[in-house]
Amino acid sequence: LKKRMNIMFIGAILAMIIYIGTLILAPDTDAGWQEFLKGISLGISLGMLIIGFIMTSPFAESLVEWKSRFIAKQ
Repeated sequence: LKKRMNIMFIGAILAMIIYIGTLILAPDTDAGWQEFLKGISLGISLGMLIIGFIMTSPFAESLVEWKSRFIAKQ
């Protein structure tokens, strides 16, 4: 779990670097691919950080147990 979390945090950092890079290099351009890159990198970084926060919280163990029980029922 720790290895996965480290990979997620590294991915979030890389996505945030891409986002900041697009803001610095082309702040006012309306190119579609640049706006797409900004949006996707911001979404990935925030999503990974939120999931990382949840998985490192005290509630992570109970979430994993609930997921295991839910999958076992199916």
